[in-house]
Amino acid sequence: MINQLTNETMISAIRQSEYGDFYLFVNDGTNEMIYGSNFIGHIEANAWGTAFDIYNNGIHEKAFKALPKYICDLRIKIVYFFLTSIYL
Repeated sequence: MINQLTNETMISAIRQSEYGDFYLFVNDGTNEMIYGSNFIGHIEANAWGTAFDIYNNGIHEKAFKALPKYICDLRIKIVYFFLTSIYL
């Protein structure tokens, strides 16, 4: 997402592999670490790329249970959306 007035990148998404999930950052996404200070969320897609779950910056439930509670937050689903094609 780019601010049209200042031409600055506000939110960027990075994908680590061709079939991997997307990670959202609050700036241009260069030299960013997953779960670093600029990390804001995680997007998971289904195999066809038609359904998406958007999560906050928490960690997965299995990892969360193994760590002390004060270290990080649990990943929570924020949005689910599904793309469809409409033919008239």
